[in-house]
Amino acid sequence: KLEAALKDTRPNTITAKNTNLSEALITERLRARFAQEIDHLNLAGLAIELTQAGSQHGVSRFKVSLIQSVSRNAGDILSEGEYRCVALAGFMAELATNNGGSGIIFDDPVSSLDHLHREAIAKRLAEEGRKRQVIVFTHDLPFLFLLRNACTQVDDPTQKTEIALRHVQKRQNTPGHCRNEAPEKAQDAL
Repeated sequence: KLEAALKDTRPNTITAKNTNLSEALITERLRARFAQEIDHLNLAGLAIELTQAGSQHGVSRFKVSLIQSVSRNAGDILSEGEYRCVALAGFMAELATNNGGSGIIFDDPVSSLDHLHREAIAKRLAEEGRKRQVIVFTHDLPFLFLLRNACTQVDDPTQKTEIALRHVQKRQNTPGHCRNEAPEKAQDAL
């Protein structure tokens, strides 16, 4: 059987095997973690789930489906902010299932979001910051305030997330000067 398998070079064989393995080993764990992330980001009111959409070139594909109407595209129903939160939930779910400890970087993760979702994302990033390095680039000072509070104002002092603020600015028409503090406009609030 091993010799026959080695001789079988059809591209669909690898993709089919990957699909079978993903369904058996990964999908339920990823789906459960996705549901947790949806709950963390205060999206529990959305009737959505992560479903497998097949495999292509040996890579599993997943999609967000509406539980009550699987045939409809979730992107047609969700607002831009909800869609952004769902994408973040998918990313965080995948990150949690790979058991790696690498750092992660976000560039303005809260654009197009209302204040409730912004606060939920700040809390989720602060929580993740206790396990790994999380770098957030933002020009959004209210979000910076929410993120700092989520990191420092917790009931259990052992659950604080260490933070380091950096401000990158342009000086004399030369960008990229880094200061080890919050931007001047944010210093009074922080």
